Amino acid sequence: MTARTGYDKAMRLHVAPALLPLVAAWVASVAGLRHARAADVTKPVADGVTLVTRTTSAPLVARVLKVTLGAPGVHLGATTSAQRRRTTSSYAKLVGAAAATNGDFFSYATYGTTGLAAGAGVKWADTKDDSTSANLAFDDAGRVDYFDASRVVTFDPTWMKGVVSGHPQVVNAGVALATNPAAAACTARNPRSAVGLSQDKKTLLLAVVDGRSSSSVGMTCTEVAALMRSFGAYDAFNLDGGGSSTLYLRGSGVVNRPSDGSERVVANHLAVYAPRLGSVGSVRGVVFADPDPKKPLEKAQVSLAGGTDSDTTDASGRYDLETVPGSFTVTAKKPGFTPKSVRVTVAVGADVTLDLGLKPDPLADFDGDGVVDGKDNCDEVKNPDQANRDGDDLGDACDKDDDGDDVADEDDNCPGVANKDQTDTDEDGIGDACDKAAPPPTVDGGPVDPAGPVAAEGVGAEAGCHVGSGRSGVGGAGVLLAAALAWRRRRARP
Repeated sequence: MTARTGYDKAMRLHVAPALLPLVAAWVASVAGLRHARAADVTKPVADGVTLVTRTTSAPLVARVLKVTLGAPGVHLGATTSAQRRRTTSSYAKLVGAAAATNGDFFSYATYGTTGLAAGAGVKWADTKDDSTSANLAFDDAGRVDYFDASRVVTFDPTWMKGVVSGHPQVVNAGVALATNPAAAACTARNPRSAVGLSQDKKTLLLAVVDGRSSSSVGMTCTEVAALMRSFGAYDAFNLDGGGSSTLYLRGSGVVNRPSDGSERVVANHLAVYAPRLGSVGSVRGVVFADPDPKKPLEKAQVSLAGGTDSDTTDASGRYDLETVPGSFTVTAKKPGFTPKSVRVTVAVGADVTLDLGLKPDPLADFDGDGVVDGKDNCDEVKNPDQANRDGDDLGDACDKDDDGDDVADEDDNCPGVANKDQTDTDEDGIGDACDKAAPPPTVDGGPVDPAGPVAAEGVGAEAGCHVGSGRSGVGGAGVLLAAALAWRRRRARP
């Protein structure tokens, strides 16, 4: 905890005196939660979905559902306007969800939400966004976007299949709130629900905290922020809480303890769809140049129609796709070859091996330049003139020129610095532009004497390396030397 203490001291040094009591209280509450934490209990509940139960001596019980977005069969859903006014478990069973929580704050008069709501690609007519709510929007193909409270969101039917909103925002761009918002509901410990998203948008977090009981006192909004950050949330907002806070899991039912003693009927919900545990299977194999299985094809694109996975073959021609059970069409494509599709059936948890042979296509023209791939010296970039100034069998269109000096990297004696004239005064194979760009070589942090033993025993003044001595002074010059030599040896074509 030393690093934490140092961080807290640094924070105090840069906070206005008037804010010190508030910050100190926040640090104490967060530290208390950390110090009192018992070991988390982790349990997989569906393929791609894990439940973590955290218990502390506060006393406190918090449950966090970790959802791997993009995993086979995993996607989100939200309540339609016609499905409003249901308990969380009733909604989850209705739509066949693996898990569900309650959604936004709402009006008991109409069961309309306080923020924007949408389900099945249709916006609730009596809802809209404002500058107080944060929003989570998603499609049914893996896209999930988070909109912070500062942005007023207009429903976009071209991709939004569902929207769930809430307030206040508790984590913004990786920063947890340091103090509770002014809202009275935030300053007291209550049952809480919250949703968060990791920075890479690959993990969704759903938290439900029990409260108002002798077994769990609940959390303030600041404590919810600390909880969400501890699980990796980069952005997160508070959902409706109190008696509304509910977490349902398929096969287990309601796993938290609603403070009303039973589930509350709420306006909307956030659903997680995921395959049952152990049901995800795979299709894997090798793509090769038909008819020779010993000639693997690298960089072939292999996709699973009807599934969510695709892959690019490696140097050995291998691919690996994951999928939920069912029948699918596997298709392999590569420029210069005729695509091949095969229908496969994957049983629950089964691994299917499928090798795919592609025949050369004499009429294929991947880049559409009018030159068939079999005769094209750069089949990925249009080059109908087939220009090849350096005569290396690779068209100029595929020759890379990172420094923009009109000399292809593979032929450039200094590929990192523009040197169109390719001057090499000392004839060492490294252009003068790289010689001049290199800082003076050093040994053990000190300058090298060109007349000394290091220069004499090394591999040249530009490298400054004492061979076999165990002392290294390579510095920037050695790096440039290695890079230049590597560029000269490599070909731009993969």
